[in-house]
Amino acid sequence: EDLQRKAFVEFYDVLAGDNWIENKGWGSTGSNMCVWPGIVCGTDGEDDFVEELRLPANNLTGNVDNIMLDNFRYLERLDLDSNSITGNLTAFSRTLASFPNLTH
Repeated sequence: EDLQRKAFVEFYDVLAGDNWIENKGWGSTGSNMCVWPGIVCGTDGEDDFVEELRLPANNLTGNVDNIMLDNFRYLERLDLDSNSITGNLTAFSRTLASFPNLTH
């Protein structure tokens, strides 16, 4: 859970989270990521994990090449539509496609 939270804080930092439209709680490693706007969590009874990341039209800006996706592997749904994300989107998409639970 801590590794996942750190990964999402890094995601926030890389994609200019301070400028997002909805960002309350984001950027803090001490807060519960499951209450951050755009995040839907699941649990295995012991740990929480991010199943959905929904941040369409939220003013995300930045280069996805700078995001480590290893700790996003529990994602089942991802929506980053209508943002200003740059970088190698093909490689980003290929990495996401390798996640077993992600539907696209």
